[in-house]
Amino acid sequence: MFGSAFYNTYGKGVLRRYSPLQMLFFSYLAMFVLMTPLMFVTEGDVFKRIPYFTLRTWAGLALLTVFHNYLSMVLFLKALTHLDANQAGLSNYLITFFGLPIAALWLGERLRLAAIVGGILVLGSTLLVTVWDRETPAKGSEG
Repeated sequence: MFGSAFYNTYGKGVLRRYSPLQMLFFSYLAMFVLMTPLMFVTEGDVFKRIPYFTLRTWAGLALLTVFHNYLSMVLFLKALTHLDANQAGLSNYLITFFGLPIAALWLGERLRLAAIVGGILVLGSTLLVTVWDRETPAKGSEG
């Protein structure tokens, strides 16, 4: 939570100077430099398994890269330029909302009623906070 709060708040200022694409690139570059040594220590054997990755594995990695790691982050950073940091941060909850149908369609996962109801609640509450809250006049601005 601390990392997300820092990124959202600090990112709001950074986005005044850099484009969302530039911020995404430099954020991922910094994470690559910081996390690569840790990855080699904890998951170093993954490179031995690459030749055994199936087409489905590569397709899943490609989908995650394009939709989650690129497109969703660019859209999030564009939203961060227009919304308050806490409102933009709520969009992180939509990852699950969109992830469930993708898992059902791509991986053949079965959606249960609780997951569907939960997804509707997440979408509804996120829309309520981001749309309705912006339209409500601020306290003390009346009259």
